[in-house]
Amino acid sequence: MRGAPAYGAERHRGQILTCETPPSRLRWISIRHRNDPDLSAELYTTNGDTDTHAQVQYGTLGFTPEMSTCEAVSDRNPNDEWEAADCVSGFVFPDDEELIQEEFEMNLPFALAVAQSSLDPDDPVVPSTVPGTDAPDLVSDPFTVSYGTSQQVAVTAKRSLQNVQLHYSINGGAAVATGVEEWEGGERYGETHDVYYGEFRGTIEAQPGDEVEVWFTGANPGGGQDAAVRTAPFTYTVHDDIGSDVLILAVEDTTG
Repeated sequence: MRGAPAYGAERHRGQILTCETPPSRLRWISIRHRNDPDLSAELYTTNGDTDTHAQVQYGTLGFTPEMSTCEAVSDRNPNDEWEAADCVSGFVFPDDEELIQEEFEMNLPFALAVAQSSLDPDDPVVPSTVPGTDAPDLVSDPFTVSYGTSQQVAVTAKRSLQNVQLHYSINGGAAVATGVEEWEGGERYGETHDVYYGEFRGTIEAQPGDEVEVWFTGANPGGGQDAAVRTAPFTYTVHDDIGSDVLILAVEDTTG
């Protein structure tokens, strides 16, 4: 699995899930309170922990589900004694056995699914709270606008897949199939967490104003009618206002 030293999630209805797996691979973990796995840095500055060491050094599956914020859980039941306005910090959970039990039960399906996935990590078990879904073999990284005539496109793919290919069509023309290469990581992150899945990229050449449809395919070993897999297609447009000099101004966000 590929990604930064530590991953996290945005808050949705007060529930947070931090994990060590790329967001594109974890969309299937949208458990009961719509957890959205993402970079931990979107919550706060972090550089990894014991989970990261265990996963990078030993291939251990490492996840960090976090409890609801104080504000979210205090607003959950309007008839109890807890008020969000009284929270000293979002990380101070109310001292309430009933709320603690609820929190435990919300996280339990995910924890069990992780444990069950350890038997075959590249075919993870989906939590029981997400019936009728399965972890995809290929997950593309879609976008809608390109600001260059040479554009990289990416897919997260199960390593056991064979013959992973990029396909694209420009302005409704004939489909083109080409190979992809594994992304080896950037200056700061991306070179780890890739034991069972990897990120693969290909390049598409197009002209300003072109509309490009993109999808990826692969094949599970062993053959059979379900061997072939593919991503849902996405379409982007090459912007017609490109080629000018660009000035980038960046500032560190120190507000948390």
